[in-house]
Amino acid sequence: MLSTHPARSRSLVASREGTPVQKGWAGMARRRLCSHSHLKRKGRATAVSMEPSRRSQGDEGRKRKLEASNRKGSPVGSDDMDFKALLDQHINSTLQARLDGQAESQAQEVNELREKCEVLEARCSSLERSIQVLRKDVNWTYSAPDIPRSHWIEQGHDEEYADNMEDNIGRIKQDAMRIRNGVYIYCRCLDYEGQLTISHDDALLPHFKELADAIQLRNHALERLTWSDNWIPSDELADLLIKSIIENRVIKRIWLENSFNQSGVNGCRALAALMTCGRPFDLLNFRGNGLSGIDDVAAALATNPQLERLLIRDNQLNDRDADLIAQALKQNTNLQELELDGNNITSNGFEKMSTAIYDPSSLSAVESCNHTCSVDRVEGNEYVMTPRQRRNRKLYQLLSTRHVESSNARHLNAELGEEKHIIKLVPKVLHCIQCYSSDRMADSSMPLSITFELIKTWMMPELFEH
Repeated sequence: MLSTHPARSRSLVASREGTPVQKGWAGMARRRLCSHSHLKRKGRATAVSMEPSRRSQGDEGRKRKLEASNRKGSPVGSDDMDFKALLDQHINSTLQARLDGQAESQAQEVNELREKCEVLEARCSSLERSIQVLRKDVNWTYSAPDIPRSHWIEQGHDEEYADNMEDNIGRIKQDAMRIRNGVYIYCRCLDYEGQLTISHDDALLPHFKELADAIQLRNHALERLTWSDNWIPSDELADLLIKSIIENRVIKRIWLENSFNQSGVNGCRALAALMTCGRPFDLLNFRGNGLSGIDDVAAALATNPQLERLLIRDNQLNDRDADLIAQALKQNTNLQELELDGNNITSNGFEKMSTAIYDPSSLSAVESCNHTCSVDRVEGNEYVMTPRQRRNRKLYQLLSTRHVESSNARHLNAELGEEKHIIKLVPKVLHCIQCYSSDRMADSSMPLSITFELIKTWMMPELFEH
């Protein structure tokens, strides 16, 4: 574009009328400028002309993809549907799990309530029976009729049986009267051990009813239950008996002897049920019940139940059972007495039991042994000593045994280490030797000898240096 300004016009005319050299340079500049302008216009034209082509190609590509997706199903729509289905599935599974959990919780609560109702119903029926007995027995006397001796002879029994029945009826009457009067007794009227077998007879029912009424009124005072040589015919009846014992909150000592081994009833299950019910018992006596394979009993013993004495002698326990019991005793601090005599346990089995009571492999092993339970045929926990005294005696016995070989220093270094901070334990170890010696065995080394050995061989240079 040319300027219309007069001064610029005159200078331009002057430049056009200049020297030939100037005319030449000016011409070249004009040609280059024209050429550059032409290229710019051509480029813009080309760019403008290509944009519609590119747009059309992009539109056509998108159109082809859209048509393909319509033929095969929309990918966007399919993804949305899959995501929605997955989300619905997750929500449904979460809700179902929540409902299942609530249903299980409610079912457990219903079962607990049902059990409580059964207990309350049993108590109500017991109280009703007690009220009925009291109502009709304001001025109670033993009213069961006497049974003449001739009755037993007419039933086909001999004179010895008749004599025995007269004695038994007399014991039932005496025990019923003493129970009624609140006298502390050991009721043995139904204990027929060493006597003739008593056959069922309806004539005995009034006497049994008098005894049952007396027990009904005074059952809160029942502390010991003996069920001896009365075979239990099935697991169901055994469960009923065990349940009754557990529900009675007063019974502390139970004798269930020779009652499971003749009928195939699982006595181990009954014993384990008593041990795991949470009730405290002074004694459980399961003598002569054919017990074997006592995995459940050993597992119950390891939970440290509130049981002081466990008598399981005269059964069929073997070395494996002894090993299970030995492992359980290491976790138990409540059991005070265990009787195992009369089983099929060999010396190997009792050796395992002994290791549970006294393990001399190290001080830590002795410390983790059982110090509360006295086991027959196993030394280590004497009856006359407290658990602390037994522990002290075992630790001193270990030090005394090592003293014979002058190996206390070597063992202490191996067990406690040789680091400098162990020096602080030296005075305490020497003090413990003096304390433990008060409970030592008669044939143990003197405490002064053990002390002298340690002073001579165990960390004395380090101690004085420190």
